[in-house]
Amino acid sequence: MQLTPLLPINTVAIQCTYFKKTAEKNWLVASHQDLSIPVRHHLSAKGFSGWSHKQNMLFVQPPIQYMEQLVAVRVHIDDCLHEHGPLKVVAGTHRDGKIAEADLPRIRDQIGEQECTVVKGDAVIMRPLIVHSSSKAIQTNGRRVLHFLFAPATLAETIPFQFCV
Repeated sequence: MQLTPLLPINTVAIQCTYFKKTAEKNWLVASHQDLSIPVRHHLSAKGFSGWSHKQNMLFVQPPIQYMEQLVAVRVHIDDCLHEHGPLKVVAGTHRDGKIAEADLPRIRDQIGEQECTVVKGDAVIMRPLIVHSSSKAIQTNGRRVLHFLFAPATLAETIPFQFCV
């Protein structure tokens, strides 16, 4: 199956993050929403906040209406089964806007999490605002994932995204 029909029309990749869980680098990620985007320079536009630097890149939290337009595609280079520490999502939470961090555990416990187990070559498509997490791997297999973030081209014309890997 091709991804193109599943993405909004006229999207551009604005970020790609490479994840690899190994025995030496085996992490867990608590429930969270992805709220930041990479940009080339500071914006004076209203509603942009939470400026930070990560790996020599500038990131900002844009207004929620921008984040609601983004789509993430996680392409799995390796199998990612329960024992490999897969992505877990809280279904439907991407429709709730920015959720207070203190409320995330309660919402996760009320709705429940779904593991996104996949085999090599599969992709998971998600909205960055969905509440998500991952556990440490019980069995490491070098689980590698390319996590692409896509934005509508019209949004990319407005915000000076900085593509980063």
